[in-house]
Amino acid sequence: MASFQMKTHSASHFNLNARRNVYATRHVRITTVSAAKGFGGASSSSSSDKASLKKGSGSEELKASILKELGDELSPKLENSSIFLVGMMGSGKSTVGRVLAEALNYTFVDADDTVEQVAGKSIPEVFADEGEEAFRELETACLREISSYVRCVVATGGGAAVRDTNWANMRVGVSVYLEGDAPLLAARALADGGSAARPMLKTDDPEVADEAKRLADLLATRRSRYELADVKVSIAAGKGKDDSKGASPEEVARRIMVGMRDAMEDKLRDDEARRLKNEARMEQEGLPDGFTRTDYKIRPME
Repeated sequence: MASFQMKTHSASHFNLNARRNVYATRHVRITTVSAAKGFGGASSSSSSDKASLKKGSGSEELKASILKELGDELSPKLENSSIFLVGMMGSGKSTVGRVLAEALNYTFVDADDTVEQVAGKSIPEVFADEGEEAFRELETACLREISSYVRCVVATGGGAAVRDTNWANMRVGVSVYLEGDAPLLAARALADGGSAARPMLKTDDPEVADEAKRLADLLATRRSRYELADVKVSIAAGKGKDDSKGASPEEVARRIMVGMRDAMEDKLRDDEARRLKNEARMEQEGLPDGFTRTDYKIRPME
């Protein structure tokens, strides 16, 4: 197995504009939303979101304006947390990531590109020369380094979510699962080079020689890992629409931002409900001797 030296590369090697921050590795997840709570279709939390989408459907300039407005609203609330996009090959992580980064005024980082820069060769070449395990080790090392930067949108590799170590690195920010069904993912992946560009689609098993079948099998084994993400967003076009290509990158980016915003609002509501519940319990049970309540805080009596 080849040994790739991470120490030889710097922030400029990643092409990151984000500044290193001593707080970058702190746990700053903004949401505890269940993975089952997806943000699919064209639904959103407010009528203004729906109106904006409909109004912008025929104008690229207006679509960009809507995304920028959402980004300007969301960016301060993220408190510089990076966003990690996870999902299968063909889900559009790199394309959507660039759109999302522009809307949030974040730096976009493609983890696969970083792996290739560090290895000095393409991912198919790493697989061919060193094997999958060598690639996974390098991928983990690169994600560890990337996670120490702030204000980044990171497109991870399709298999990154399988390793617990990678999830530990991604938990410094917000993780988003781009969910799609196998036929849509296969159509996209095969149109983008198939197994020649994506080594995980190659197999020596004659029963799964079909690349679409191989992708479907991979999705089945990885789905539960992807659903560990903080927010889940559908890449499907939506009801009544042509889903042969899925939703546009701009629409998926919009869904991500609305989904994260809704998750933050849910968490605030949960925190407030918990606070009120504790207040009611203390009212009912009384306070311990030597304590008094001041402005909703319990402070020792002087």
